Amino acid sequence: MTWSDDRVREKYLRDTEKLREKRRRARGSYRRRRRSRRARFGRAVALSLQLGVIVVVLVLAAALWILIHALDATGRLADAREDIQRIQADLLAGRSAEADMLAAQHDALAAHSDTHDFVWGAASWLPPVKTVRGITTALDTLATGALPDVVRVGSRLSPSALRIAPNQIAIKPLVAAAPTMRDAAAAAILARTEIQSLPSGWIGLISSARNKVLSELTSLAGSVDDVARFATAAPTMLGEHGMRRYFVGIQNNAESRATGGLVAAYAIVTADHGRIRVVDHGNDQKLQSFQAAEPVVDLGSQYDHEYGNYQPAQHWITSNVSPHFPYAADIWAHLWEAQTGEHIDGSFGVDPVGLATILGAVGPVTVPGYPGVFSGANLATFIESTEYAAFPGLNNPQRKTFLGDVGETVIKKMLSGSGDPQAIASALGSAAGGGHLSLWSPIPHEERQIMGTPLAGALPATVAPFASLSVDNGSASKLDYYLDRSLTYQAGSCSSSRRQSTITVTLDNDAPLHGLPAYVRLTTLRDGALKVEQVPNNKLFVFIHATDGAALEQATLDGQPVAVGEGVELGHPVFVLPVMLHPGVPRTIVLHLSEPSTAGPVTTQVQPLARPQQTNLEVPQCS
Repeated sequence: MTWSDDRVREKYLRDTEKLREKRRRARGSYRRRRRSRRARFGRAVALSLQLGVIVVVLVLAAALWILIHALDATGRLADAREDIQRIQADLLAGRSAEADMLAAQHDALAAHSDTHDFVWGAASWLPPVKTVRGITTALDTLATGALPDVVRVGSRLSPSALRIAPNQIAIKPLVAAAPTMRDAAAAAILARTEIQSLPSGWIGLISSARNKVLSELTSLAGSVDDVARFATAAPTMLGEHGMRRYFVGIQNNAESRATGGLVAAYAIVTADHGRIRVVDHGNDQKLQSFQAAEPVVDLGSQYDHEYGNYQPAQHWITSNVSPHFPYAADIWAHLWEAQTGEHIDGSFGVDPVGLATILGAVGPVTVPGYPGVFSGANLATFIESTEYAAFPGLNNPQRKTFLGDVGETVIKKMLSGSGDPQAIASALGSAAGGGHLSLWSPIPHEERQIMGTPLAGALPATVAPFASLSVDNGSASKLDYYLDRSLTYQAGSCSSSRRQSTITVTLDNDAPLHGLPAYVRLTTLRDGALKVEQVPNNKLFVFIHATDGAALEQATLDGQPVAVGEGVELGHPVFVLPVMLHPGVPRTIVLHLSEPSTAGPVTTQVQPLARPQQTNLEVPQCS
């Protein structure tokens, strides 16, 4: 076959043209498909952009919706917090709290409604949204569930309603109210726990609202729980089933002991079907005339190791060297029974500040045989300081009997019907909160109720960070009226299982160098004889309790290494050393410790003395 062959050539040309045409069609089809794909892609991009814009608009709208309602909800929560504060004030004052309860329910419901629509539900996985919804849910549940019971029953438990005679408290309302108040307390504690578990720290406004509501619920739960405990324990302690007899130790904290001061006077008080009477009182001359041949009570090996050298379970004068009031109260009850044969059903502790606080509510008194009028403004200073100049001499009988006489007078004035019941209840609560009034019962179920309140005066049995300072006078002086104290507790971060900590204690004897009565400057010699010091030096035994599991690495006194005694009390390591305080010369103790990085807020216990302790706690809270 050759190219000259026309037929072959024509066929070749036709085939070539067909191939070219096929290729042209293929290229056209490709271009059309490409243009179609580009069009479809363009339409998809446009649609995606449109959808993106719609989503962004919806998200912004939802965020704006949530923000607006969050602002409204936080405002409602603030109103509900104020309502709860007013309810507490109403109940304490004996006023009807019905209106404030309804306001609290209205505000809580409004806050709940603001945060429980479709938008909030869809966004509930976000921590800030979850927190606000959780707060409003817990508060609304509390307002509709527990608050009505608190208001309904609480009005029947007001001091005015319970005092049915000057020296008699009604028992039946307490018995009837106890179950309801226990349930209400449990509900308040549950609400607090639920809010406490919610996320925090995301948005300042929400975090602030959470913390404020948490603070109010903590206060409410504490108040309702205190009332529930009182309603549970008080009937039997008031003599519901027969007369109860109580020892009241009146402590003079011008001569320090760990629970406050030396037991310098006493009163015996009975309660019989709610009627309260003072049946005996006296001073420490009667108490100190007795000494038990053997310990009257066994408080365990740890207690004996720490305090046994002072023979506290045999002598009134050293009976309260531990800061744990139940120990002292138990010893008092057994010492009195060993000394007199009278059974004691519980012990109170009170000091001049506590007596003065009560006088502030019931009004001033005069004490037979003593000049002057004593009031809440001057009683504590007179007992702790002025009386030593007013009744001079080492054995002045007026001074010896004054504290017992004035203690009896104050208690009788309180039981006489003088003063507003609400004011008296508030004064008693204030005295207990400051450690100036304490109570112990030997009956376990009663003591369990007391132990949950400040009235217990108990060393906290906790594994959370803890530090406390207590001092016991090492002579017979009354110089602790002039004692200034400070405690600073610092700890490192929670990054490992243990961390370094320091407890710094500063003590200062502010007594004047001249002009103090001789009795104030007494000191006890080794043979037991008393001597009047010319310079008012003050000898103290210093006890520092630390966090459970803490280990001492070094102790210093005024910057120099010092040996300290070590022990354990109720799980807390205890470090003890004697310190002599010269007037105007502060002494500083520093304990360098290694301690567990345990969870929970830092706590302390402050010894009630004439002058307040300065306390500084700088301890990060570990989770």
